[in-house]
Amino acid sequence: MVSTGATVALPESVLPVIVLANRPLQFAATITLTIVVVPWLRLVRRIYAAQERLAVSGPSAPVGSLSRMSNQSGDSPSPSGYGTPSSPSYGKYGQGAPTPPTATQPYGSPPDNQPVWGQQPQDGQPQNGPGVFQASGGLGTAVIVLSGLLTLCSWASALLSSSADRQLEAAAAAAAVAAGAADRSADTLFTSYHMVGVVGVPTTLAVWIVTCIWLSRARENALRIDPNGQRRSTVWVWLGWLVPFVSLWFPKQILDDTLKSTGPAAGDREPPSTGWYWAAWIVMNLLSNAQLQSSWTAAPEDAVVPQLEFAAAIATTVALVLWVFLVRRISAAQDRLAANGASG
Repeated sequence: MVSTGATVALPESVLPVIVLANRPLQFAATITLTIVVVPWLRLVRRIYAAQERLAVSGPSAPVGSLSRMSNQSGDSPSPSGYGTPSSPSYGKYGQGAPTPPTATQPYGSPPDNQPVWGQQPQDGQPQNGPGVFQASGGLGTAVIVLSGLLTLCSWASALLSSSADRQLEAAAAAAAVAAGAADRSADTLFTSYHMVGVVGVPTTLAVWIVTCIWLSRARENALRIDPNGQRRSTVWVWLGWLVPFVSLWFPKQILDDTLKSTGPAAGDREPPSTGWYWAAWIVMNLLSNAQLQSSWTAAPEDAVVPQLEFAAAIATTVALVLWVFLVRRISAAQDRLAANGASG
């Protein structure tokens, strides 16, 4: 038997708050995208676009070329008095002819003894930007823990949905007999089921943010190995999970491209497939969206559908198991790259 949970009858003045609490995911996504996420992601997109251009073409000025020219030319300029321009020793009257500077490298090419972008440095070469890979840094563990908490919220909603459904039906029936205000009475009822929905809002946002940070770091490593192997730009690491329609395949492409580039470079013989996880993720979202649609369109006493809640919880659990496997594999590859560099 499912626990009945706590029930609170609230005044009509808080009706808008309760209505939003019954639809937490859509409300949170709308407010967050409008006020916070979109302007911030525009800035992130510009920063990562500049980094991707550097990864493909290299830095605009060869690092160390000016210092080499200065060392080869002889004495450095000496300070002079106020208003008197300083000049190097070879430019003074009576000194010998200056040593011609060495030719600089073509535009965009790395300086001597420097590794090329996208390649590991050879013996004796210094470690610069493209030779340094980023470890997962515990982000993979954070993604797994937060995803597990979100799954627990899904099961809590499922276990409390039956009692919430009965309470909403009872409230609607009592109000219909007493005052003919069935819709209003049922909609102002706040149960433990609705409390779980409220808790799920910050949990969902935390899962999205941490997952995107973790996946962005993994994609940066993949970009250093294969700059042309990424089908989607970094901004889609964030927006790909939210934008309708493209969310059905953009995140999967980012995961596949990251696994394809970093897995073999880190020593994996064959990258794992994301097909089963992605199928479970789509089923989970279809069921969750069906429940949300019911909460928007159905009568308040019919807004909670326990069958959909349990089906969504089962799909979420299957997706979690497969997701944990992928996160562990990708994080392990990032850590090996950060420790040892690419194997080939």
